[in-house]
Amino acid sequence: PPFARGAAPPRLGDEMFPATSASCVTGLIVYDTFSQWTIFGQIVLIILIQIGGMGFMTIISLAALATGRKIGLKERSVLSESVNKPELGGIIRMVKKIATGTFICEGIGALLLSTRFIPKMGLLQGIGNSAFLAISAFCNAGFDLFGQFGAYSSLVPYVHNYYVQAVVMFMIIAGGLGFMVWVELIQYPKKRKLSLHARVVLIFSVLLWVGGAALIGLREWNNPASMGGLSVSDKIMASLFQSVSTRTAGMNTIDLAACGPITKLLMSVLQFIGA
Repeated sequence: PPFARGAAPPRLGDEMFPATSASCVTGLIVYDTFSQWTIFGQIVLIILIQIGGMGFMTIISLAALATGRKIGLKERSVLSESVNKPELGGIIRMVKKIATGTFICEGIGALLLSTRFIPKMGLLQGIGNSAFLAISAFCNAGFDLFGQFGAYSSLVPYVHNYYVQAVVMFMIIAGGLGFMVWVELIQYPKKRKLSLHARVVLIFSVLLWVGGAALIGLREWNNPASMGGLSVSDKIMASLFQSVSTRTAGMNTIDLAACGPITKLLMSVLQFIGA
């Protein structure tokens, strides 16, 4: 609707595209999110991102629980598959824990980011940007509101800010590992055992993060259009951020278009694995 639009009046297809991208937590856009959409439009996008990140069945189940409707065996079966829980027993308690854990992680991320954004952007805008980025990063959606620093800039303005990058990477990792892996990690001190699923996810995630960062850094270290003008510590952090983000989230602190063809191929491989 017109009150959700900002600068240019998009066509229906241009409005459907970001809505689909947000609900599928893809991160692709045809207009800059900050300049194109009003606060109302941005709120709609972040709600769609939250639904896509938590999963449609999880949201439906939470809505059913909130209205007092009973969840049948068929719904429980579909729900257990969507959250990667093989047993039906305790699936509703699991959904409640997923929702609670999601909101706690996003709240912590937003709080940590607000300590940097509020002093620079003011109270309301700082809180809004913090919440939007925390939810987007945790849901691995790739959307941001940093078009205020330049259209389609993503986190490039924060390439020297290790704190913001570290918080965003933590949110991406926390959301990307999956709730079941976090449950096993929390229970590990007591059980001293991880499932095959958790071990595979953790081992390969670390290998891809570190290996991807090393390869990206080696290829772009002296590229003047991407990392060439950065300090050594900036390059290391940018390489790690790009490796973590490329596999699942879609944010960037360097100009991806300026990266070499081999780097783009490597990023495509990381994206393929993440998908």
